[in-house]
Amino acid sequence: MIDSASTINVLPYSLGAALGAIWEEQQVIGNLTGALSRVTARGLVVQANSSAIAGAQDVALLFAWASTDEVPVLFGQLNFLMEFNVCFYRSQNYFEVWRS
Repeated sequence: MIDSASTINVLPYSLGAALGAIWEEQQVIGNLTGALSRVTARGLVVQANSSAIAGAQDVALLFAWASTDEVPVLFGQLNFLMEFNVCFYRSQNYFEVWRS
């Protein structure tokens, strides 16, 4: 989910583990904020590649890796929306994502 109000990208615990990350080896960044303020998070950098998004080869995305699966994958300001442009065409039910 793209959340323009989210300060940081968020990743559920099981997805980080499935990517091979080890919880104890990541730096504690504290708790998430807002409705997720009870959730502890650790920093996790993921190398992203997408042939579906122009220019999206080997992009380092920083995530707040949550201690729970009760959070969705969120793409927020830091650093998804700093790396990619997103344009929503709500009336036409589609959106575009591209990298400059």
